[in-house]
Amino acid sequence: MNLRGFDRDSTQVEPLIPGSPSCVVLVAARNELPGLYLRGARLVRLDVLDAEQSRRILVAHLGVDRVEAEPDAAAELVGFCAGLPLAINVVAIRLATRPALPLRAVCAELRVESARLDGLDSGDLSGNVRAVISWSYRGLDDGSARMLRLLGVAPGPDISLTAAARLTAEPVARARALLGRLENAHLVYQHRPGRYRMHDLIRLLAIEQAGPDSKDEVRRLIDFYLHTALSGAKVLDPHRRHVDVGPPVSGAGPLTLTETAEARDCFQAEYACLLAAARVARARHWHLVVWQLVWALTTQQRQQGHLHDYIATWEMGLAAAGRRSATRASAGPSALRHRHGPAPPPDSADLALRARTKDAKASPRGPKVQDRGGGVGWGGGLSPARATRKCPPRGDDS
Repeated sequence: MNLRGFDRDSTQVEPLIPGSPSCVVLVAARNELPGLYLRGARLVRLDVLDAEQSRRILVAHLGVDRVEAEPDAAAELVGFCAGLPLAINVVAIRLATRPALPLRAVCAELRVESARLDGLDSGDLSGNVRAVISWSYRGLDDGSARMLRLLGVAPGPDISLTAAARLTAEPVARARALLGRLENAHLVYQHRPGRYRMHDLIRLLAIEQAGPDSKDEVRRLIDFYLHTALSGAKVLDPHRRHVDVGPPVSGAGPLTLTETAEARDCFQAEYACLLAAARVARARHWHLVVWQLVWALTTQQRQQGHLHDYIATWEMGLAAAGRRSATRASAGPSALRHRHGPAPPPDSADLALRARTKDAKASPRGPKVQDRGGGVGWGGGLSPARATRKCPPRGDDS
């Protein structure tokens, strides 16, 4: 017996289960239905498909010749569906019913992320990815639905329990309970203890539901990341110049890191989220936050050898500092350094320059720089008198 569509709780299913031990019942549900475990049921989790499995579905619907005629487009379609069997089948059905439609045409449609769910629609309600995911979303209570919406706009590939609590302004215990409900509905999953992810297509639906009114929540989360990273950077390199960025926004509640191992573990776990936070801050024109995040990342990037990221983030920070300076009618780099906190270290600018010009002979100590008082020194030499600088109060672009 195959029972499908029973998603609320096990009481829907139990009256339909035969009492004979000779019968096998397969129950397919989006929720876990833990009550069935008491009756001896065995849980079989269905993971997403890998690229080869997804490609086989395309071949089964379209034939090997059509798929092999456009191998790059086929691979791109598989990537857009992110292993979700329904999405792969919807794409395959759309192409199978339109033999003259090139695979690359559907790729161009799905390439627009904001419209991707529109393209994953076979024309039937059961073959509409947005509709199917929405069924699970509509079954959530208000708190869990809000958690899902905000997770959709959170920067990074995953999120920790503590960060999710800061994002939603909920106590950690309450955030854990809400995430547990989302797990039970298979809308998020713990890929590591205490760290949560969601499928790419579920994230797109969450973003749609969140709408534009999440600025304060995103800013609170980014401030959590920023101040936690600065705390860790001080532990990893206590002799480096300290940047006083002012207090975090209300509710950010950053972690205070005191041990080297603790700081390294935190940076390792949050590194991708910190990079993503800098990109989100740039997209929202929070220029001051961008270079502060870049500053906080520098020690970890240098110590762990993330040189490409190091150069890319410092170029992002330099650009953000320049845009912030321009909006305040700054006269030049010296004004930027003295009015808006410490300028990016000259050796970082030198690395960025070398990356752009491929000048392998540039001085490893950094270029000579002229300071405001007319003195000349190497970029690597920092005066103890400049050990601490304060940033100005945050304005609208912070």
